[in-house]
Amino acid sequence: MHSADVQSPGDGYRRRPRNRRRHRPPSGFGRLDVLHANGPGRVVAARPAHEMPEADWDLQIDVSLKAAFLAARTFCPLPAGTEGALVIASS
Repeated sequence: MHSADVQSPGDGYRRRPRNRRRHRPPSGFGRLDVLHANGPGRVVAARPAHEMPEADWDLQIDVSLKAAFLAARTFCPLPAGTEGALVIASS
């Protein structure tokens, strides 16, 4: 079993870096069997939603939800035709 960290924490909602990494898979890894996209949890200060600035809300949604969506959209074609799987975890 092999694994690779394909992104740095906090940049998962930006499209370009992930796409570059996808086209340069680590040598010796073979096919993609499992993609585990794990959400980072809270990235802004905890406060009631009605007190949260919209910019903080946008950042939290981008990091927690958009990152998983972009990972799925980018990497899902790789295990197609195999018995690969996509796992998305969030808290």
